[in-house]
Amino acid sequence: MPTIAFEYKGKTHRQAIAGDSVTVGRAKECGVRIPDKSASRTHCEIVKTAAGYMLVDLESHNGTFLNGEKVTEHPLAPGDVLKIGNLEMRFEADGAGAPPAPAVVPEAGPQEEELAPAEAAPQVTIGVAAPVPAPAPAPRRPEASVPEPAPVLELEREPAVTVDVGGPASKPSAGERKPTARRAPSHEPPKPAPKSAMSAPLIAGIVIGVLAILTGVGFYLRSASDAVASKERDVRARLKKEVDEINKMAVDDTAGRDERTQKVLADAEFVKYAGDSIKKIAVEAEKLHVLAEADKKARSVMEPFLAGADKVMKDPAELDAKAETLFEEARGLFEKYRETSYGAKLVNLTSQLRSVIEAKRKKSSQ
Repeated sequence: MPTIAFEYKGKTHRQAIAGDSVTVGRAKECGVRIPDKSASRTHCEIVKTAAGYMLVDLESHNGTFLNGEKVTEHPLAPGDVLKIGNLEMRFEADGAGAPPAPAVVPEAGPQEEELAPAEAAPQVTIGVAAPVPAPAPAPRRPEASVPEPAPVLELEREPAVTVDVGGPASKPSAGERKPTARRAPSHEPPKPAPKSAMSAPLIAGIVIGVLAILTGVGFYLRSASDAVASKERDVRARLKKEVDEINKMAVDDTAGRDERTQKVLADAEFVKYAGDSIKKIAVEAEKLHVLAEADKKARSVMEPFLAGADKVMKDPAELDAKAETLFEEARGLFEKYRETSYGAKLVNLTSQLRSVIEAKRKKSSQ
């Protein structure tokens, strides 16, 4: 059984050519899948004929080369070197002793001119916000201290003491004053004025009242915070359910998906309690809206065309007569509407028509 061999990242890969034909390219449905970004999605095909194997270029963007020359169709011989993009491949007549390597998954590359399905409709995702922290407890107000009243100093006047210095019968003459002596003033500290009996209870009452107010405020703030956190959880759960329902809708129903997404963005509760998630959804919703508008403009052309193509595909005689014409129409419409959801449908249709045309060519060549 012949094989196709090529080297990639230091390893030799071989793929057996089973059946009457095998397609070579980057697309997942290709029989020989190659990792070169410059190759088209369906680049070329190796077809088994009565005379051997034939290399057929499938209108690739960069062309197919055989032994250094660009070809459209050419017979293959053992040892021939095929160049597809920047990757060289060798056609071997016998693949015994080298089992087929698994298909190489190509890295994502730039958009090729070959038919490729339009980018899938963006999926709406939501984030999870951090829980709202509970407010810190209110600081305790230090107990007010009332300064004691300053002591009042009072000097008491002492009574005068009379000292008799004369004889037993002596008497002061008229107009003569008796000498007197005063006691020294007392050095005892003055007694402070007594405190008011109502000051301590009054202070205690004020402190208790302030603490009660602060406790009530803290309780109210905690209750309000808990209520907000509970509301956020409920709203986020409802938002997630809405997004899941949107993602379950058909991918090509861009109008329905866009309408429902716009309702989500207009919901006041979503905006208030899930603002961060709504911002992320809005970015994806803008892409979806652009795609929906493009589908709306393409619908009047694409719906009649697809209906007619479906009718032709179901009638073998009509399909045999109109396959080439329908194929060219589908390619032209793809170039115009590839960025809409109709792009994938056109890719599928052209693939089917290509198979019909190739089978017709093989039948006529026999």
